[in-house]
Amino acid sequence: MPANPIQRKARNSFLLGMLIMLLIAVIAIIVVYLVFPEIFSGNLSTGKGESVSVYKLTKSIKSGEKIDSSYLTTVTMASGDLPADYVPSNINLSEYKSKVDLQAGTVLSGSLIYQGEKLADSARLVEFNMLTLPSTLRVGDYIDVRFTVPSGQNFIVLSKKQVMSLKNTTVSLYLTEDEILMMSGAIIESYIMKASNLQVIQYVEAGIQEASTPTYSVNNEVYQLIQSNAQKGINIEDYGKINDSYNADIRNIINQELGQYTGNEITNIQEGIDKEKETSMELYLSGLEGY
Repeated sequence: MPANPIQRKARNSFLLGMLIMLLIAVIAIIVVYLVFPEIFSGNLSTGKGESVSVYKLTKSIKSGEKIDSSYLTTVTMASGDLPADYVPSNINLSEYKSKVDLQAGTVLSGSLIYQGEKLADSARLVEFNMLTLPSTLRVGDYIDVRFTVPSGQNFIVLSKKQVMSLKNTTVSLYLTEDEILMMSGAIIESYIMKASNLQVIQYVEAGIQEASTPTYSVNNEVYQLIQSNAQKGINIEDYGKINDSYNADIRNIINQELGQYTGNEITNIQEGIDKEKETSMELYLSGLEGY
């Protein structure tokens, strides 16, 4: 049954009203976008205080992880909406790291980040395949390397080192010249003492946990080499640190353990080095696959 003129007029009026309301809503959205663009850009300014440009994370990062520029975006917010130690977007964060795990969308503040140490001139990327690794170890984790001798005593050789790469049982770390020499000494002694172990231990919250103090003491020959290089300014940046690294009491403990293997040193060392070479070659060849 066709609608009468009154019904048609009412329906047309209703549709016209809806169209006008929709048009008004579109115009209002455009006006808000032009006047308050921060609402659409994710900025949450309430207008309290002056507007400032700050950093916001676009990617979740772990405690102790370096803050890469690709993880950041800048947003404009009112200073009143920010913590007092907010990080302005004109600050270079290339050497900064996260103190704790941070989620994407977090606005950075001074309490959440810290400035990492500058890489030493003598630092080199060194691979190790003789260390006992935890099953949960991942690239970017911070670790200590601990040396356990047959008596059960345990010494810290390396403190708070970041895992730069990890493949199978091979881990890569940035080490300074003195640290390379200390690890070399510990590795050789672990080969001599069959019941010893070089073990990797992870930090829980690397960004807020202080580095442990190394307790391992190298033998006198290695110590003299490190000290000589330091005095000559050869590859050793921190002489004071090296001068404090030798502990006679700890050295006596390790020497007593080594004394039980007198006569077998060369054989045990050769076996350890042969295994190390074999593992390194297998990893190298596996890396060539596909070339």
